[in-house]
Amino acid sequence: MPAWLGASVLVDNDILCDTYLLFNVRKILAFGLSIPEYWRIHDTIYYEIINRLWPSLLQYRMPNDGRQIYALLDRENTGYTSFKEVKTNSGSIYNKKREVKAHYEIRDYGACFGFSSNDLNKGDYCELIFNNNIVKGRSYYYEFNLLTIYHHFTPKNIVSYSIIIDDDIVYSLSFDVFNERTNQIIYCFCAKKTMQQAIKIRLSVNENISNGIYNGELTIKSLSFRDEPIKHFDDKAIIESTHNRYTKISQ
Repeated sequence: MPAWLGASVLVDNDILCDTYLLFNVRKILAFGLSIPEYWRIHDTIYYEIINRLWPSLLQYRMPNDGRQIYALLDRENTGYTSFKEVKTNSGSIYNKKREVKAHYEIRDYGACFGFSSNDLNKGDYCELIFNNNIVKGRSYYYEFNLLTIYHHFTPKNIVSYSIIIDDDIVYSLSFDVFNERTNQIIYCFCAKKTMQQAIKIRLSVNENISNGIYNGELTIKSLSFRDEPIKHFDDKAIIESTHNRYTKISQ
């Protein structure tokens, strides 16, 4: 990293033009870490800096190929689940008529979402819904890579995230636990019948929230729903997570 930011860049470019290392600025780094992943990978900060200082440069489409590296990757055979057909939903488990506003940033293979208001009631939720076809007798491997973005000074256990499969909560964790680290959750099972399975990733409010308390966001870095033709899992599903392994090691 130091060579890339410093010596190597200057050797190649400084003899030709004035060189500006926008990446190596503490204020920009701090601000970049405070925004959702979606805006970071789309270079929003740097485009806005150029737009304010020298907007005419943007017409030259730097770099030459305007596509992001994420769009150039061939993920067709990697097992990642596409988000093209994901559905969104929000509401309250206690009041079916209550309207709960949420924001969703959906990408091809990931998403970032959270509540749009900081005045929420216990039981409010927002969620993403996926469907996956399963066949009786076959084994399946589900992998969820989830990252919470939460302020450390916020009260504990006011918001949690859950994985719900066919209306059963198979995993749940409070936002303030394992914060700002990717929690890889593995769920393995043997299908008991052929059906279309509903898989939900839900944010739930555990206590009433008011006075502008920040309630966090959940970033889904990737999902994978695939069958396992070699391994065979018992009737009882297997659930494991990075957080659980970390807790066991700490003890």
